[in-house]
Amino acid sequence: MRPPRRSARPLPPYAFVPGRSPHPFRHPDGHAWQGGDAPRAAAWQAGDPAADDAWRWGVELFEQGFPWEAHEAWEGIWRQVPPSDPLRALLQGLIQVAGAEVKRLQGDPRGEARLRSRGLARVREVAAVTPVCHGLHLEASLALLEAGTCRLVLEEP
Repeated sequence: MRPPRRSARPLPPYAFVPGRSPHPFRHPDGHAWQGGDAPRAAAWQAGDPAADDAWRWGVELFEQGFPWEAHEAWEGIWRQVPPSDPLRALLQGLIQVAGAEVKRLQGDPRGEARLRSRGLARVREVAAVTPVCHGLHLEASLALLEAGTCRLVLEEP
């Protein structure tokens, strides 16, 4: 059963897995090709997570089986969040968990285990400070991630 859609954006035509498919923005056949340069992240400001399209797009990509693309979406936000904000640590953890999924798809169990462990530890650190961060229920999401799923539990509007 597929998770609910969280955005009106069309999903990419394929999930990028290094070595198996064209790099999304570095290869002319990539699904995000714009001349070979990385797409620029849109300006981001903290606000209502239910209205945060960039955040929700990353969640949707992750849940729909596009871990590399989710990592890219979240990294664009992560770079703009102040270092002291718990959201920055949460994003770092989710980026690492998404990276672990990419390693799993590549057939790299050691890389997967290392990234998953680091990412979950980072999310646990945030959960120790707050039960909900940017609309994400941390304990419930951690339980799903620790079970090996690519699902997150968001507050819904």
